[in-house]
Amino acid sequence: ITVLTGTNGAGKTTILNLMVREIESSKGSIFLSGKRIETYDLESYLSEISIVTQDPFLFNMSIQENFSMVNKSHQAQIEICKKIGLHDMIMKLPNGYHTTLKEFATNLSGGQRQLLALGRALMKKSKILLLDEFTSSLDKETTEKMISILQEIKEEYLIFVIAHDERVIEIADTVFQLKKGHIRKVEKK
Repeated sequence: ITVLTGTNGAGKTTILNLMVREIESSKGSIFLSGKRIETYDLESYLSEISIVTQDPFLFNMSIQENFSMVNKSHQAQIEICKKIGLHDMIMKLPNGYHTTLKEFATNLSGGQRQLLALGRALMKKSKILLLDEFTSSLDKETTEKMISILQEIKEEYLIFVIAHDERVIEIADTVFQLKKGHIRKVEKK
């Protein structure tokens, strides 16, 4: 788990956008496995990346249909949901996996939306997981649950997190700080 921290407006999300090649860099380069990311075919490169933002977008359709956009196997959906402790929450909803999400998923709490977004990201079976301030609007209990999930899956993914939350920073293997346009490695205590 690698965490990038820094003040608001320092450019953390811009770095994330550079990583997913949404924008191009005017200076510098980003490397993956020793190769500039621009040298990879965009479609195959993006197929290896899943993103969870602080305000995830869920479609106005059933939970299962949201998941099916990245993995059509209902059995795989259930397995991932059980792995991250989401299955029981879904089964408590009126129609389980067939529960239709209202526009902007307003029929779910912020924590439930984040867990669904994380579940959907993991169903993509990518190797890189990018999380942008994904705990910023969560309560303490849900944040602890998300942190626990990251610790459980960190051997399976390269996890890059943009965070201010000290609890997230504590579990990082590596921490970088972005300040005044420069990135520096922070030594963990």
